[in-house]
Amino acid sequence: MEKIIIEEGEAQPAKYVSLADFLVRTKLAYEETALLIRCGAMGCFKQTAPTTLLRLLDIYIHRRKIIEESYNDAFS
Repeated sequence: MEKIIIEEGEAQPAKYVSLADFLVRTKLAYEETALLIRCGAMGCFKQTAPTTLLRLLDIYIHRRKIIEESYNDAFS
């Protein structure tokens, strides 16, 4: 997980601007991202509480699954 975050940061040196940006660029799974939120590593996104970020994570991951499933269905 650390290697992915570091490599992505080196490839695109711009800071992560949001949780959505972080997920798109790193492609980390729900569990890995939730651990980062719970340990306070996502405080840079200026959300009021980790619970807000966890709710957003649920929404983003659910949406990613819908998009990926429909992508696979369209081209299979």
